[in-house]
Amino acid sequence: MDWLKNLYQQYLQSDIPAATLLRGDTNEFLPSVNRNLDQNLSLLSTPAGAMDLVNPMAKVGGLLGTVTKKITPQMLEEFNVLAKEGTLRQARNHTKELKDLKLGKSDIAELNWNPDLPMDAKKIDKLMDEGYILHESWKFRPNDVDDYMIAFRNEDAIKQYDKASKLHNPYAFGLLYGYPEKDIANFYSLFRSPAEFYTDKKLWFKD
Repeated sequence: MDWLKNLYQQYLQSDIPAATLLRGDTNEFLPSVNRNLDQNLSLLSTPAGAMDLVNPMAKVGGLLGTVTKKITPQMLEEFNVLAKEGTLRQARNHTKELKDLKLGKSDIAELNWNPDLPMDAKKIDKLMDEGYILHESWKFRPNDVDDYMIAFRNEDAIKQYDKASKLHNPYAFGLLYGYPEKDIANFYSLFRSPAEFYTDKKLWFKD
């Protein structure tokens, strides 16, 4: 939903060759190809444990310090197996998210509801009466142009969502929405990289 839109915008501004074409920056296409080729070659040819990779999105999320993860050939092989087994899932609408929340398949649901509208306010009140916790999205993403309601199963889900939002971490959001790790790996194989997959995973489970 909205977080997928944000991920797409991040992808559009990335240094991936396909992203340069999508944003019409044709002069950067070949330099981007060369940069990514150099990175991948060094990843494959560097001895195990010799390459430290920094997740740039961690800096965007306000994380202080350098977060590194060493990529080994075994980890790369495990990632490729996971990604191959996984599937790129279609973005769910808020009706499906709410259904998954109530079925226990997910701990959060992003809902296109406006608390200022009487009809939506009734839906919000009803959901709260059922025991769910609701907050407006700006509390977690103050820079987002869109404002919507987020329903949480419990306080722990709120803490996890807040952490994932601050880290801008696709791995974390995938878990929060109930996707298996193989599907998350498939997403990273298409829009990120193995290095970012392991770095984001480490960031999420840190502390």
